[in-house]
Amino acid sequence: MNISMTQLFEAAGILAVVISLLFVAYQIQQANLIARVTTEYEIRNNHAEFNQSIFTNPDIASFLGSKFDPPAESGMTQGEYVQGIAFAIRSINIWTAAETAFKNGMLSESTYNFMIDDIRYTLAADPGMRLFYRDTIAVFPSQSGMDVIKLATEIVAP
Repeated sequence: MNISMTQLFEAAGILAVVISLLFVAYQIQQANLIARVTTEYEIRNNHAEFNQSIFTNPDIASFLGSKFDPPAESGMTQGEYVQGIAFAIRSINIWTAAETAFKNGMLSESTYNFMIDDIRYTLAADPGMRLFYRDTIAVFPSQSGMDVIKLATEIVAP
């Protein structure tokens, strides 16, 4: 079998085109992944900002509190209860965003482990906050499969 230089260069050119197309496909896949994670992060961040406005502003919390009844044994006003729930939601948003980023390769294991430690510390440091986390987790069952939610649920269980 006698292969000419022209045929050899044509084969090399075809191989280069195929490799280039595979690289472009990979880059498109990565761009889509980054866009999806970024979009999710932005949605969670907007939600977190909203919740921060509730737990930092007693007037908003009192207004929204008129729609909620805190557990009688808690001794809290409606506004205080809403502020606690907003704080819990804010924390949960941070933790779930970190898990999403980690599982999509956009967050280092070290930073993710820091978030896990943050969950343990936050929920252990102030047992009085556990009520808010239990109530919040119960309202968002769609998140129950996430590792950070499983950990938080385990820690705040009565």
